[in-house]
Amino acid sequence: MSEQEERPDFKYDGQLIFNGIRATTVHSERPDELKDDLLGGLSEFERGKPNRENEGFSDIDLARLANGQEYLLESDLAELASRIIDKKYTWENYKGTKNLEFVDNNGKQTRAWLRQTNEAYVYWDYPDYMLVQGAQGKVEQTEKAINSELGEDVTVDDLGFHPDFLLWFLYRHDYAEEGIPGPIKPIKLESSEVSGDLEQYGQVNRVEDSKNIGESLPIILALLQEMDFQMMEGIFKVNGYDVNAEIKKEGRIHVMVSGSIDRAETHLKRALIALFFVSEFVRLYREWQSMDKKEKYPPFTFFDDLAGTAAENNVDLDFDLDSLIEDFEEKRDERADPDDFDYIG
Repeated sequence: MSEQEERPDFKYDGQLIFNGIRATTVHSERPDELKDDLLGGLSEFERGKPNRENEGFSDIDLARLANGQEYLLESDLAELASRIIDKKYTWENYKGTKNLEFVDNNGKQTRAWLRQTNEAYVYWDYPDYMLVQGAQGKVEQTEKAINSELGEDVTVDDLGFHPDFLLWFLYRHDYAEEGIPGPIKPIKLESSEVSGDLEQYGQVNRVEDSKNIGESLPIILALLQEMDFQMMEGIFKVNGYDVNAEIKKEGRIHVMVSGSIDRAETHLKRALIALFFVSEFVRLYREWQSMDKKEKYPPFTFFDDLAGTAAENNVDLDFDLDSLIEDFEEKRDERADPDDFDYIG
């Protein structure tokens, strides 16, 4: 048996889907002093019985697992594993087996129950935000338990990605000289979904497998008509890792099994790369939220560039752009200069 096979690994159920992305506020002037009490107050999972189903939390212990795989893990992944608070939330249920017959070793009929367990995985970058990995129904069940057990000491709020943030992300990637701050660098933005109430599009317009959504005419025309990003998918570089991820505005990130995730030698490394990407993406979003208005929203020249791409493809803009420009005048708290426009009249 190889050294790698002898090492303990993180055996998570399901896919690397983070359906719970939450901002957390610890109501204490010294959150670090409250941390041990908060964690100690979480109910510990113990196996139950058919007449006493149990639920509760247990440690994943990413730091210990990472220490056992130190020969495989880069320093940024090891640091993340040591920093994050990790918990597995488990709940069980027992079902009768009236249509099945169970016997013991002697062939005598005996009574038995089918035991099923459900799991979701909680990662808390204390005290600022919490990520929950699992299917939507499992995340909802887990968050009910979290809110109940943390009580009034911690407020947990949904953290969705505002459509204007996704628009800013596209602008910084494709059009701005300064690029995107931090370690996340898009390699390719290949799929997106926008929504709005336009007769020619219905309510949703989706573009998939595009080489660059910033040059996709359906997306450009939709954005110029004030439709909002609902989803963006692409290939991203974060530090040395290539990550393919789908990001939805309601606060959901699905990290696909491709690139560095696919090449990872263990499930632990897969999970840590995904966690690293999601953590940095959330950090970028929080940074965007605190930006000055003129940094936070694309300049007027961005929309003129979009109109220019449409014109270069012989598309006539037979709709009014005044409302769009007025909206971003208000958001940026400045008036547009006519010199900003070559294609928008």
